[in-house]
Amino acid sequence: MNKEFLFGFDGTNIYSYAIASNGSLTLAATTSAYQAPGLCGGFEIYPMTLNAAGSILYLPEAVCPGNNQVIESFKIESNGELNYLGASADSELQGPLTVLGNSKYAYAATCEPVNGSDTWSPLTATYTSESSGLLKINHDSFPLPKADYPAPDYTCPDALAADPSNHLAMAEHAYDPKNGSGYAPEFLASYTADSKGNLTTSSTPKNMAQADIIGSVLSISPTGKLLAIGGGDFGTGFQIFHFNGGEQITNFSDVLQPNNQDYFSEFGWDKSNHLFALDWGIGLYVYTVTPTSIKQAPGSPYLIPDTDSLIVLVK
Repeated sequence: MNKEFLFGFDGTNIYSYAIASNGSLTLAATTSAYQAPGLCGGFEIYPMTLNAAGSILYLPEAVCPGNNQVIESFKIESNGELNYLGASADSELQGPLTVLGNSKYAYAATCEPVNGSDTWSPLTATYTSESSGLLKINHDSFPLPKADYPAPDYTCPDALAADPSNHLAMAEHAYDPKNGSGYAPEFLASYTADSKGNLTTSSTPKNMAQADIIGSVLSISPTGKLLAIGGGDFGTGFQIFHFNGGEQITNFSDVLQPNNQDYFSEFGWDKSNHLFALDWGIGLYVYTVTPTSIKQAPGSPYLIPDTDSLIVLVK
């Protein structure tokens, strides 16, 4: 979603809906999602993502055979139509895309099985946006801080999030390739991107914050000062940390809603210090969060059965 349009995907087409001043939606355009050659049809492997300017839509797609991934790029026209710009080269990395706050660079990180075995390997990638908005993969990996226990130097990334400028947060856990096991705790690393998109980090096992949950969802507030982590196992709740740009992430809250029925699948923030946390099985929790206080809103949670996605529109 940008300020004018909401976008949806049904496995075949991307639908653009115009957003009226009262929030109502009107279908504005329908665009085939399968523009690049060799795509596996019928499903979306990871969510669509907009650049920070809200002018370009990126769609990760699987390539057959082998299910490598490409990123399709679409320019969002003023009437909601999507103009296909092209696709990145295919990559064995299959993971969601995180776009930097300056819209110039994007990143992905995940752990995947090696040649169908029980051994997993970390994969990372950087992407560059051309002047047209077309995203191209650089095939440049970026450094992963050691998780240190029990197998030094071997880390599996779980999630990425970008702040409004040139920083990233990453959640990662230790992984032992000898027995195929992952280990708690979840470490939280911070990165800074230079003018060419190269990432550097000073995070180490000794200075990284540790979450009390194993999470797969990260979200940074519009101020760039707060970080939410969720998406763990059922009943694990979520946590909030202080995000400090390229400096180390620091502790803030204990686990919130630790006995929730399901898990927190998505977060959204507005510019009035509100955090919206979607519990996949219950509905929407709302908190007022500042760097010094956390307070659940009256009436929260709001029961919304069978809800699995959340988008907060900030104008």
